[in-house]
Amino acid sequence: MSPVTVVKTDPYKLLAPLYERYHDQATQRLLMQWVLKTLPLGRVADCGGGTGIVGRFLAHHGYDVTLLDRSAAMLEEARQRADEEEVSLTLRVHDIQEPFGDTFDHAIALMDVMNHLDTENDVARFFDTVADHLKPQGYFIFDTLKCSYLQSLDGYIETFPEHPPLTWRARLVDSCRIEHTFTRGSQNASLIEQAYEPSIIEGWFTPKFTLNKQIEHDDRWIYILQKKNTP
Repeated sequence: MSPVTVVKTDPYKLLAPLYERYHDQATQRLLMQWVLKTLPLGRVADCGGGTGIVGRFLAHHGYDVTLLDRSAAMLEEARQRADEEEVSLTLRVHDIQEPFGDTFDHAIALMDVMNHLDTENDVARFFDTVADHLKPQGYFIFDTLKCSYLQSLDGYIETFPEHPPLTWRARLVDSCRIEHTFTRGSQNASLIEQAYEPSIIEGWFTPKFTLNKQIEHDDRWIYILQKKNTP
């Protein structure tokens, strides 16, 4: 029998068709409740919107939603699901650290989006980008995984019953940085998540945002910010 050749692939392309079957629904519901409680109706930039779980939910509730995500595969999944649900979304393949090219009433970055940014400079730059494209007093809601949670995943292995099966392995790279590896048949993909302490995160957003609420929930922090009304 010939050995199987493992091919390195884009993790988001590999995960896009499976993502909504295995995502954390309880946390997703909690986040969406906070969004509905906080955001007046208007134009919302869903940063790192992926397959559009939150975006579709908001569109059903009357928001004008633009999904910004660097993965065309994730956005294609979002398009198909939006068509099935007969809901309207604007989809843009876009690096969320780069200028949005438009102004929004509010912005969100939910389900670990912040943890997928590569470096501290990337996170700080993202806060600046969001602020630059929000109207005065606009809300920005995001969540971020705790360092302790990433540490708890070190050595974790789980296999999901796909055809072929998908195996997820997690390995701690340093104290608050973990590598996720996904293998499915001949396909192999990996991505990194990085966590930051709340005091560091606050230092990044304080110049342009006011902290409205900081909510601790299980494995993550949830932040509700409001853009400062400055020239």
